[in-house]
This record gives sequence, structure tokens and C-alpha cells, in this order.
Amino acid sequence: MPLRDLQALRIWCTAIETWRHDADEALARHRLSWSGFRTLLALIDEPRRSGELRGEVGMTTGGMAKLLRSLEEQGLIERHRNPGGDQRVVTVELTPDGRDRVRRAAVDLVEVRDHEFDEWGFDEELRDAVHRAWQRLIEAAERT
Repeated sequence: MPLRDLQALRIWCTAIETWRHDADEALARHRLSWSGFRTLLALIDEPRRSGELRGEVGMTTGGMAKLLRSLEEQGLIERHRNPGGDQRVVTVELTPDGRDRVRRAAVDLVEVRDHEFDEWGFDEELRDAVHRAWQRLIEAAERT
């Protein structure tokens, strides 16, 4: 691998770590972890099965069960067993408080992103290019 690519990778990793550190601090103000935020965000459109959430967030079964228990205790989600069917199937949905919390946290994360972009000297053109690049990555991931 060329040195230029390794240097670019190092810069990218540093940028991600910086953003995640600041994002984690913002989420903590909302009493959320990164995994908790990702879980709530995954539920914003519709209820999902816990196994689907586990796969999307990238957690073990036990880790997801613990996280869902915590989110439920905070009143952010509700879990429902499959009525009249397989009791192992759990559907998870946002409560109104969960919907409000994830939206407020998202506003703060956008502020963190915009602050980082300002710190890095990103103008509107570069911000748009970053947005387009992430959109292409999302579309590529959805095809797999």
C-alpha cells in the first residue's frame, strides 16, 4: 500500500476518533451511549425485531438484551412478545419519550459535526462532497 494511502487512512482514523469522542460526550448529556442512540435511531421509522436491531447495531444477543432493558427502564422503548406465536420473537418500538430523546440527541450530534467541520475548515462545497460520499457508502451498503 502506498505511503500516501496510509497517511490518508491515519488522518481519517483521527478525524473519526475526534468526532466520536465529541459525539459520545454529546450523547452522554442525553443519557445515551452510541449503541443506545443507534438503536433508537433504527426505530425512528417503525418497530423492529430485537434480532434486526442487534444486527444493525452490531451487538451480541446478550449485549442487546442488556441495552434494551436499560432503554426500557428509561421509558424510551417498549418491548412486545409475539402474541399467540413464538415467544422468543420480541418487537421493539419507540415511546414518545424515546422519539423525543433521539431527536434531541440527533440535533446535538449535527451541531458536533458542524463544529468539527468548522474546526477543520470545511466550506459548503466540501461539506456537500462529504455528504455525497457518505450517501454513496450507504447506498453501496444497502446493495450488499
